[in-house]
Amino acid sequence: MRFTVVICAVIVLGLSLALRFLHFEAVRGVPLYEELFLDSAYYAREAKMIASGEGVGDHPYRLSPLYPYVVSIFVDDSGELNEWGFRNFQAVISSLTSLLVFILGTLLAGTSCGLIGGFLYAIYPASIFFSGIFLLATLQAFFFMLGLTIFVWALRSDQRRLAKVFLTGIFITLSAALRPTTLITIVPLVATLFFLRKDLREFRNHFLALIFAVAVVCCPFTYRNYQVSGSFILLSANGWFNFWIGNNQEATGFYRPPNEFDPARDPLGRDVILSRTGKSVSYVEASEWWKREALHEVFSNPVGWIQLLLDKWIYLFHPHEVAQLGVSVAFAIQDSWPLRSPIDARLMLIVALLA
Repeated sequence: MRFTVVICAVIVLGLSLALRFLHFEAVRGVPLYEELFLDSAYYAREAKMIASGEGVGDHPYRLSPLYPYVVSIFVDDSGELNEWGFRNFQAVISSLTSLLVFILGTLLAGTSCGLIGGFLYAIYPASIFFSGIFLLATLQAFFFMLGLTIFVWALRSDQRRLAKVFLTGIFITLSAALRPTTLITIVPLVATLFFLRKDLREFRNHFLALIFAVAVVCCPFTYRNYQVSGSFILLSANGWFNFWIGNNQEATGFYRPPNEFDPARDPLGRDVILSRTGKSVSYVEASEWWKREALHEVFSNPVGWIQLLLDKWIYLFHPHEVAQLGVSVAFAIQDSWPLRSPIDARLMLIVALLA
């Protein structure tokens, strides 16, 4: 049995690695694919600043706090970013995520389930595509799956459970340091610990271990945000701007920022506020302004907002990801045969719901 599990794990990992590197060979040199723009250009610029010792500037974190630090590892002494080296790194990380899906499925329902899950993630076009893009999806998925796998392992074994719960909190929060909205997943983890507790004392210890792990990861980012802004910003300052983009009264459910918005240079939309009000604002003031605008638009038309949420739910069943920033799977599939899999987002969602 153990030999079978190892063989299946090797198959999943090998297939995942092969498809990602074959995809890279297919798109190498393709116009636009290798270009860094919008969010990718922003992360590359911040990575170079970090590597040079400048840091990320005298402002709170504006997008992902953690991602630029990871990218900065691939900036050489001359200040040049080894772009393909970083893509290769993400390909390995994405393949390890396929392996984690296999392990998680095996823990939950046996080797066959794990093999199906790992195989689907390995050949899923979006997971292959984003491993070669300078966006945080690949690393976020890895840390989240690592935390979730350790959490399930903790529930199935009494041995060192407290330490496993602590590690769960570390990796889930590292995922949140890439995309802060991930932090909300701590809530169902706490609920699971409560309902599966042996007694209240055990739940208290596990809860404190989880919260302490969250604090360990968040505190360096929060402290730096406070140092440069004087305000409490847990991870990133652009949350309310993104919320406004996705929920204002002209929102469609797609990513439609204001026409004058430049995400690579001004990810908090300060220039947008300047053009609309004639006032120059700080980063903290910009966040508060977008907060007021977003909540005003939601509460002034709650029925319309609920309809917008329903529209977004329907988009989950689209066969491909909704193209938002530059090149997409639908664009790259023309040049990359490893992306031409019959497994689309719609089928993945159906399989996940059935599971």
